[in-house]
Amino acid sequence: MKKILKNEHEKSDEKYDEKSSNNLRSDKLLQFLDWIKTFLLVILIGLFITLFVVQRNTVSGPSMEPTLHDKDQIIVEKISKYFSINRGDIVTINEKNAEHPDNLLIKRIIGLPGEKIELKDGKVFVDEQVLQEDYLTQGVETHADPVRNEQVVTLGKNEYYVLGDNRPVSKDSRRIGTVQKNQIIGKLLIRFYPFDSIGKPK
Repeated sequence: MKKILKNEHEKSDEKYDEKSSNNLRSDKLLQFLDWIKTFLLVILIGLFITLFVVQRNTVSGPSMEPTLHDKDQIIVEKISKYFSINRGDIVTINEKNAEHPDNLLIKRIIGLPGEKIELKDGKVFVDEQVLQEDYLTQGVETHADPVRNEQVVTLGKNEYYVLGDNRPVSKDSRRIGTVQKNQIIGKLLIRFYPFDSIGKPK
């Protein structure tokens, strides 16, 4: 009788150990699945933010000097462009060049839809009025591109005229023409590198 009871007790212990082992494996599997779900959620949130909210960019070249410099790290926000785009805003643009379809430019909004832009005597005129540009280096002049030689432009609906602050070297509307609203990716929100220049450039 004692032997039978002992065998039954051993079988009971074996069943308990097997059940505990199964529960442990189940808990680990659930933990792993939770980790996978969290990881995927973080990836999806990151993609959503990058596609629709903000984007990190690196300035390439001197075309926006002295406001922005080569290798500056900036954050661009993509929401406010749907509500307002103002003169003086610094924006990133999809150039939509046939040779470089994904080439991004960073420029300043100069002309708004419906306005007449004229380049004359080294200055920019908007609807016959000289545009005051305090952000330019003193003495810098604005001239039409020698090849395109387009000195007067009247902007249509959803068309913008953009220029770089470093006019002698900038590739902008003088060379590539006007920019459509749907080419504007977003507005400059902040420069976060170099650290001694953190802030929103004017």
